[in-house]
Amino acid sequence: MNSLKVYRKMYKNCKDIVIGDPNEGKLFVHDAILQNEELGIHEVLKDYAVATNDENDFVFCMFGVNPNKHHTFRFTEEQKQKLISFDDTVLLITDVYEFCRRIKNAATEKNLIIKSNFVDYYDDNDASRFISLLVNGTENIVFHKRKEYSYQQEYRFTIPNHTGADHLELDIGNITSISKIISTKELLNSYMVNEVIDVT
Repeated sequence: MNSLKVYRKMYKNCKDIVIGDPNEGKLFVHDAILQNEELGIHEVLKDYAVATNDENDFVFCMFGVNPNKHHTFRFTEEQKQKLISFDDTVLLITDVYEFCRRIKNAATEKNLIIKSNFVDYYDDNDASRFISLLVNGTENIVFHKRKEYSYQQEYRFTIPNHTGADHLELDIGNITSISKIISTKELLNSYMVNEVIDVT
């Protein structure tokens, strides 16, 4: 699991806009006015990434097909064009229940708090998302990304980072029996049928 700061560094150092994201873990503000009369602050924020307490949390990210939204699934043309650049090989998880169970058990054994969910991709003009994160806290900011990354269709696991480390390792054992290696091209041209399940 990498710290979110790793993905910000990817963008900063290499201008990587495929995996790198300059706003990972940040509260992105498209257009707003920050005002505090007591402190005499009146500042216009335009396309600004505000620091959060959770901006360096650890994450493990995967492409995911939400079975509660898709009974059948095909990759879009945009996904086919963009995801092919990630790598030529894919590790397909064939037993999602067992995979999730192992990850959560490994975190629990280390007394770590772990959460998982599908990422919510937002529009820059979505003021309700900004207000919700301010009111309810930014601990779930890891599950919010700008819409331009929506083709990645991520499912994420996250653990708070209290160490400042770049990564965290969890031992989930040999996963040969619950996974399959296939070519990216084969996957992107496949047609998927899912049972309606809840993996959260």
